[in-house]
Amino acid sequence: FKVEGRTLSARIRQFGGGVGRNLADALGKLNLSPRLVTAVGNDQYGNFLLHQTLNHLDHEAVLVTSDLPTACYTVLLDQAGEFRMGLGDMEVHSLISSEHVSKHLQNTSAVIMDGNSPPNTIRFILEYCSRYGIPVIFEPTDVKKAAIPFQFELWKCLRLISPNVKELWEIAAAVGLDVRTSVEDSSTISIEEIASMAIPLAEHIQTVMVTLGARGVLMVGRLEPDAPVTARYYATTPLDQVTSVSGAGDCLAAGLVSGLLAGLDEQLCVSRGIAAAHDSLQCYSAVPQEFTTAPRPVEYCEVGSLLQRSRL
Repeated sequence: FKVEGRTLSARIRQFGGGVGRNLADALGKLNLSPRLVTAVGNDQYGNFLLHQTLNHLDHEAVLVTSDLPTACYTVLLDQAGEFRMGLGDMEVHSLISSEHVSKHLQNTSAVIMDGNSPPNTIRFILEYCSRYGIPVIFEPTDVKKAAIPFQFELWKCLRLISPNVKELWEIAAAVGLDVRTSVEDSSTISIEEIASMAIPLAEHIQTVMVTLGARGVLMVGRLEPDAPVTARYYATTPLDQVTSVSGAGDCLAAGLVSGLLAGLDEQLCVSRGIAAAHDSLQCYSAVPQEFTTAPRPVEYCEVGSLLQRSRL
């Protein structure tokens, strides 16, 4: 579309969003009991998020403030449901402080964090969880926020990360890997090149899950503690109709994490993730009202046996 000062015809809908909120929403609907630690404004949007989109979850760890408005994000999708651009007002995330987070980290089996918290809070989470042996999963959220945890040496303590290709490129560049100048169209990058960026990270991070959109998902890491790092590509069957891609990656991550927490093997975890993503793709909201697609058996092909490995 052209930005030329005219009013454009569109369909406008309001749904709950935000990566952390989406993950908590999805995990709750997958029969887990996540505790969402965040901040919202004392306004109509905050009330909408908590009481209309998250009424199945405990709100104890949500900070409600009158000082800043609830974070809002407007996403522009084309007629095929593909993302084109987004506009965000996220200042309230600055209130997700180390002090607030520290009140809710005790007695937790795992922490899933997105990139919206302030860098100092992200560093605190890494330090705390490293000290007490709590697994940390990082969902990068956005290209501009993907590399924040990698400013700190403690990134090597992460248990799992789930970037898309552009976010993976940002992370690889941040830790000093030799990567191409830029990633304009991620669909043109080969699976082998994507694996070459992820494998050095997986020498330290147990699992690097790269979401590939319609192409599927790439899992990089060790299948056994003493095994070498390998890359495993899971192709997916394209859907006949996609309503919206917004939220599919978050639901994929939530489905996979639900499998990990249940102690399932990788293939079963990936099948859960893909099933959850399929449900998200067929609705306008980031997270569907319920997950109805049954996980199906998935197969992978191993990638990268001939790849040159860089070390960090």
